[in-house]
Amino acid sequence: QQEGGATSVDKLKGLIQVLLATSVDTTSALLQTAMIFLAVHPEVQNRLSKELLDHVGHGGIQVDMLTCQNPGVQYLDAVLRECHRLRPGLGPIVHFKRPAEDVEMH
Repeated sequence: QQEGGATSVDKLKGLIQVLLATSVDTTSALLQTAMIFLAVHPEVQNRLSKELLDHVGHGGIQVDMLTCQNPGVQYLDAVLRECHRLRPGLGPIVHFKRPAEDVEMH
């Protein structure tokens, strides 16, 4: 990119490829963590299965579910967020912040 100029098409294509590759990697890492988590915690798997059958049914995923507008899939959202918290996709390359002093949680 030149000063005040537009980004070249090749650079834009490269950026799109990087974004696509990282999103696929992040998604696969999250799903892998979720599958392991569900296998280790059958009570979570059962509750999640019941929620999906009750609110999604056999009709499949609908658009409102993908945008988190369906109040029935809150547990699914919570499970996926917890899996991502436990094993963030960029964990090995991100420097985590540490508190300056010990924190006591209640």
